[in-house]
Amino acid sequence: MFIRNYATEYTTSQTVLNRPSHPSPFHWSPPAGNLIKVNFDVAFDNNSFSSSSSIVFRNNEGLLIAATVFPHSYVLNSCVVEAQACLDAISLAHELFFHNIIIEGDSLAVIKKLNYASTDRLFISMFISDVKHLSEGFESVTFKFVNRECNAAAHQAALLGRNCSSYLIWIEEALTTIEEIVREDRRWVDPPD
Repeated sequence: MFIRNYATEYTTSQTVLNRPSHPSPFHWSPPAGNLIKVNFDVAFDNNSFSSSSSIVFRNNEGLLIAATVFPHSYVLNSCVVEAQACLDAISLAHELFFHNIIIEGDSLAVIKKLNYASTDRLFISMFISDVKHLSEGFESVTFKFVNRECNAAAHQAALLGRNCSSYLIWIEEALTTIEEIVREDRRWVDPPD
């Protein structure tokens, strides 16, 4: 039964991921009040079993607070790295002393597991358990699934991270490409008059 349910969930997630993309009216939106929004994403290479994950931190004005890129080797599949990226996101938020955060990612499987109270039995269960444990140290933590358009800065950073050989972190600035995407996202926060 467990294997059958897992296979169904996997097939469903692949169907959703393989749908043709259409222009979306959805864009990144800033958090309310003193919340910090943390977006994470992964770029996975099936041929080399390597990937890179990224995390982008922004405040309620849409301004970049921090960004990171983590290269990974010997990765079995993208779901494992997505769960690891979420764990890295909450760990770094803790290290940066943020107390109220919204964590967004475009991995439906990871976000669903984080929002269920039951114990996870899949291969990502260790990561899910660690994220839930770390979330207890915050005043508020929300886990939210978003589409790729809402996660563009993190996605672009992950793609760029495939060329990195070590962990990189930027505080209050990042690579020009990432900053351009953040500026583009801010266009939706403060539309022109």
